[in-house]
Amino acid sequence: RELVHRFWCYCLEKRYCMGNDPFPSVPKKPKSPEKLLASALRPERLSMEEEDKLYHIAINTSSGPNCGVALQLWGGYAAAFACEFCWGDIIWSEDKDYVRVRYYRPNLTGATHDYTCPVFIAGARVLQARYNQLLETYTPVQIDGMPIVSTVRDPHKPLGADALTQ
Repeated sequence: RELVHRFWCYCLEKRYCMGNDPFPSVPKKPKSPEKLLASALRPERLSMEEEDKLYHIAINTSSGPNCGVALQLWGGYAAAFACEFCWGDIIWSEDKDYVRVRYYRPNLTGATHDYTCPVFIAGARVLQARYNQLLETYTPVQIDGMPIVSTVRDPHKPLGADALTQ
C-alpha cells in the first residue's frame, strides 16, 4: 500500500494525474512506552570504550554470566543459544586465544548442520579464565558436563536466557 501511495505522489508531482490520493498512506502505530524503554536500554552497538570496560570486568571477575556475555559479544550467539552450551562444547587448542564452540543444528534442512566456529580473542580469554578457575575445584571430566553460562553461586546450575539478558 505504501508503494502505491508513493507512486501516486510521484504521478501528482509530474502532473500525470490530478485529484485526491485514492491510496492514503497508513499511519504508523506509535510504539508503546515499554518498547521505547526496552530499545533505549539495549543499544544496537557498544562504543569501543564500553566494550573495553566490559571486557576488563569479565576477565577480572570470572563467572558464568560473564562467559554468557563473552559468548554473546565475541561469539555472536543469542542469549538462548549461549545458555545451552556446556563446557564439553568448547574445543580448546594449544593457542589460548583460539577457542571454538561446537554447535550442531541437526533439525535444519539442507546439507550444513555443523556451525562450529571460533570466538574472538576477547571471548576466548574470558572463557579460558573461567575454565582455569573451575579447574581449581573440579576435574576436566566434571567440568565438561557443566553449563558455560551458570549462576554465580552454583556452576552446576544453568542461567536462563532472560537472566543473562538482564
